[in-house]
Amino acid sequence: MGLSTGLSSCKDCCEDPTDPDCENYDPCIGKTTVDTYFTFRSGDNGFPPPPQWCLDRISFSDTVLSPAVRFKIPKGNSQSTYEWKIGSDTTIRTADEFELSFENNLNENGWERSIAVTLIIRTPFSSCLANPEDTLIFVTRNLFFTQKSSGIFRDDIGADKSFKGYFDSEPEKEVILKTYYNRTFDFRGETPGHWLIVGLPTVDTLMLPEGGCGYLSGCGSYVHSYYRWERTSVCSWVELTKYITDFEILQDYSRDKVTLRFRSTVPGHEFYEVFIGEEV
Repeated sequence: MGLSTGLSSCKDCCEDPTDPDCENYDPCIGKTTVDTYFTFRSGDNGFPPPPQWCLDRISFSDTVLSPAVRFKIPKGNSQSTYEWKIGSDTTIRTADEFELSFENNLNENGWERSIAVTLIIRTPFSSCLANPEDTLIFVTRNLFFTQKSSGIFRDDIGADKSFKGYFDSEPEKEVILKTYYNRTFDFRGETPGHWLIVGLPTVDTLMLPEGGCGYLSGCGSYVHSYYRWERTSVCSWVELTKYITDFEILQDYSRDKVTLRFRSTVPGHEFYEVFIGEEV
């Protein structure tokens, strides 16, 4: 009885301002401003992404490498409604998320060009809003289409890349990391194609099969990619290549900078390596 009474009396003495049961509850938490950052990413060809994808952790970009583009409204504006205007298209769209193909447009007008995207955000007046004018917001950004780069890996013969930098475990030691696509010969029991990374401290050459052994999921944008694998007995890889479970790429194309993160969560083989460098 004493325990029960103690628990009930503490229900109103919590300190979470987002919890309506707490004395210091603030109904305006997260509602004083309107988030205007809508996102672009490569499309799913008409299919929604699988639920295990990591889109919640990806840094999005206004540049895309695909003619299919998926649009999504900003997060956190539960009371807002939206209207999209895309380029010269007169179609009025109000969906929270949708996908469009620009293939015909790009074939006719060429790549390396931008299309203006305007999102009109309407939010009911509320005493929580810090700025009353936020009830109607127009925000425009340019969606840019390019074919010039596809990250640290290219599936063209001879499109090898080299990066000079360091691993954060040994910041004083300069290293050269090389990446290239192998489509011509077997490597460690795996047939082409696969990507190779040469120069890692945990293994001389890391092989990443093209949608191959143990691949679970992945997602990405023009500047940020994330991949996960699950090692199983059917994998024929040898050495530490079979233990990589996470691989992340972050890029700054304006300065040719790249950050690569490798991680293993396999018991007995846990490690985490981060490479920071620039293309040379």
